Amino acid sequence: MNKQQKQAIHQQLDEQLVELSSAIANLELQRGSLTPDTSIGRISRMEAIEAASVNSTKMDNYRRREQALLNALERLNKDPDFGYCEECSNVIPAGRLALMPEATRCVGCAES
Repeated sequence: MNKQQKQAIHQQLDEQLVELSSAIANLELQRGSLTPDTSIGRISRMEAIEAASVNSTKMDNYRRREQALLNALERLNKDPDFGYCEECSNVIPAGRLALMPEATRCVGCAES
């Protein structure tokens, strides 16, 4: 992987991390507590509980993705083998890294 490709991936990682950080902050703002003394209708309470569950799942997914991107950024900066499959040692195609910069395996190894 050449220097320009690494710089492009670094920029992409930075952009995705900023987007995720913003999404996580928005979900944090939406998080509210539903206490039994909060006066809302039964249906509204059920909808609020369901929305909270969906947001919690989103938050978990965003945090996992954020950690994966941070790990990829660290590997990009420190690991001379970034961009090579950890299983077969072949080059991970640039297109795969463009879509999934956190990828550590080529498509063939990831599918098996």
